[in-house]
Amino acid sequence: MFTQELKELYALTEIDRIGKEYYNQTGEYLSGKVIDKNMILHADFTATGAAQVMEEFLQKNIPFDGVFSNDEMALGVHRTLLSKNIAIPSDVSLAGCDNLPLGQMLYPALSTVDLDYGVLADEAIKFILQSEKVFKPCRRLIQPRLLIRESTRSGNICRQEPSFNPNR
Repeated sequence: MFTQELKELYALTEIDRIGKEYYNQTGEYLSGKVIDKNMILHADFTATGAAQVMEEFLQKNIPFDGVFSNDEMALGVHRTLLSKNIAIPSDVSLAGCDNLPLGQMLYPALSTVDLDYGVLADEAIKFILQSEKVFKPCRRLIQPRLLIRESTRSGNICRQEPSFNPNR
């Protein structure tokens, strides 16, 4: 998923504006381009909600070859895809963000973006302990780490069409 160009990558995110911005930014990091807003599916940040949204999406028969979400929602997508005999990663690549331990236990194991929460906590503490009495919002970039596991295709294969095409 990360070493090849996917033609139809969908992001699954929470319904709020912050979620959309987060996944647009993360999508840009992963694929070199911002994800088309029409390719963002919305769920409630739970595995159950994501499973339901993926089930509804599959009924639309729209070709796709990748899904990106947080790890918890990826669990629901994973279950739904496999229950419909859609192979991960040969038909659809699946990746998450958070590096939850449960993702390693899935088969195939979930590829994910790992954020160093220790560094994030250190930055938050430094911000809180700063000498200024008035806090001003700021942004800190914490470099993520990509953990490529079994749920994404590897190699430099550039597919001409999405892997999973329900219309075939």
